[in-house]
Amino acid sequence: MIGSALQFVTNKMDAVIRQRLKSPPGSNKVILSSIMEPEGTIAIKEENVLLFSLVNIQKDPIAGGEVRRFPLGDQVVVGKAPSVHLNLFIILAAHFKAEQTREGLDMLSMGIAFLQGMPLWNEQTSPGMPEGIAKLIFELESPDFHQQSHIWGAIGAKYMPSVLYKVRTIIVDDGTIDQVLPTVKTTVKDIS
Repeated sequence: MIGSALQFVTNKMDAVIRQRLKSPPGSNKVILSSIMEPEGTIAIKEENVLLFSLVNIQKDPIAGGEVRRFPLGDQVVVGKAPSVHLNLFIILAAHFKAEQTREGLDMLSMGIAFLQGMPLWNEQTSPGMPEGIAKLIFELESPDFHQQSHIWGAIGAKYMPSVLYKVRTIIVDDGTIDQVLPTVKTTVKDIS
C-alpha cells in the first residue's frame, strides 16, 4: 500500500515535469528509490533526476485508535479493530552532476511547485488512486540545519539539495472482522 501510493505520486510528478521540460516518454525525471543501498553505495545509477525517497514512517498520534462500527445490512453491526494511521516522511532530492547544479535546482523547484499545487490527493483530485488509499496530504516540513544533517547522516549519504515532506495519512487496515453484534431494535425503559 505504501509503495503503491508513493509510486502513484512519483508517476504523476514525473509526467508533469517531463511535459514541462518537453522530455520524451520513457526518460524518467522523477524516480521512487532509496537513496543508499544497505551496503553503503548509492542506490540509483541514473543521474540528473529527482529522487522521491521514503525516510521515515510514524504512527499518526491524532488519528485512529478507537474501535469502528459499520452497519451490515439491517441486521447486524460489525465491530472492527482500529486501523493504523501512518505519516510518511519523504525526501525529494536533486541527484545531479555538479556541472548541472542549476538544472537540478530548477527541477527541484518544479517538484516543490507540483506538490504545493496539489497538497491533497484523493479520488476526486487524482483519479486512479491505488486501491485502499482514501487520501494523501502533503505538508512541506522545515527541518533546521542540525536536523537536516542528522537525516542525511542517518541515510548514510552526502547532502543533496532537497526538501522534506510529511505525507498524511496512510491507513493500514487488514479488513478483519472482529465481531458481529446484533442490531439494537428496542429499548426497555426502567420505571422505578
